[in-house]
Amino acid sequence: MAIVSRASACADTPRIVALLEQFGLPTRTDYSADDLFSYTLSDKKRSGGTVNLIIPRAIGDCAIVPTKVESLKSFIQAGL
Repeated sequence: MAIVSRASACADTPRIVALLEQFGLPTRTDYSADDLFSYTLSDKKRSGGTVNLIIPRAIGDCAIVPTKVESLKSFIQAGL
């Protein structure tokens, strides 16, 4: 989702997707943006009006990006 919504400019994206597919892991979801948003509101990484998103930068390297809850839904929609 981070890669699609351009929060991550991960050069390893094609490799990550290929590895996920190779091992039969999902690369898409059937959940709607509303569903994912609702689940995120109860996530342990949420603190008040902020959610810490884990954004991949490269294989083995991620950043923790504090994101305001009110901008989260558009982020999720961009990633679907």
